[in-house]
Amino acid sequence: MHTVCARTPYLQNPLETPLMAVGTHFFTLFYPLDSPMTQNVLAFDPVQKISHIDWLTFPEQILLSLTAGRVYVDEVGELTEARQKLSFYPQDIWLYLMACQWKRIAQEEAFMGRCCDVGDDLGSRLVASRLVRHLMKLCFFIEKKYAPYSKWFGTAFSHLKCSSALSRIIIKVFDSPDWRTRDKHLSEAFRIVATMHNDLAVTTSLDANVTSYHGRPYLVLHSDRFVDALRAVIQDPRVKEMETNMGSINQFIDSTQPIYSTGFSQIQSFLPTELNKRQAF
Repeated sequence: MHTVCARTPYLQNPLETPLMAVGTHFFTLFYPLDSPMTQNVLAFDPVQKISHIDWLTFPEQILLSLTAGRVYVDEVGELTEARQKLSFYPQDIWLYLMACQWKRIAQEEAFMGRCCDVGDDLGSRLVASRLVRHLMKLCFFIEKKYAPYSKWFGTAFSHLKCSSALSRIIIKVFDSPDWRTRDKHLSEAFRIVATMHNDLAVTTSLDANVTSYHGRPYLVLHSDRFVDALRAVIQDPRVKEMETNMGSINQFIDSTQPIYSTGFSQIQSFLPTELNKRQAF
């Protein structure tokens, strides 16, 4: 029998904190790990090889709970082995997910200023908030950390190495009185994250400076460059043939229930046909 402390891996000692009553969950996994009882908890068989489509349907909140929660009993080491297998995405899946996250930024990076062209300051603020969240999520990928769902997202972000540099800029984006000021601070955040990408050295180095959007007065990173560069270095043909930039369930679904629940085999019916080729890594 395994006992795993889940949901709150950011608590230093959940057994000694008053937050335990509201923030800590204990669940038990039974031998063997491929038993129906355990699969009901995990929603997949951790003993078998994990396919690329499986990786795209695992909620990061569940992966985080399984890999960062504290293990109190593991008599034969099977759980430890499973946790190591799930510790983070395989290389090419990681590159693909980063490309998809950059695509989300590319699709909206000019919208903040364009909203204000029609006097929509509220819309501009909403777009800025979306872009900030896209960037924060990208930082988790870059630092190879699973991101939790919204309740713990900010707390988890504060544990990232980049947080000290980015958090103050993000606050300035939210506090900006007009779109040009927001644009200035958001551009600085873009530059920092683009530099983080270059520091990974997984692609050729890309210009981290923002420029105008096709001659218009909006400063953008032209993030499609990062999408193309990442897709170009993917080696696994099963990942290369994923034509869409939709990414994982955590990127194209924003409802709390599915990204915090198990039992995701049904989500595969919504994915592009080319993703439904269940070949294991």
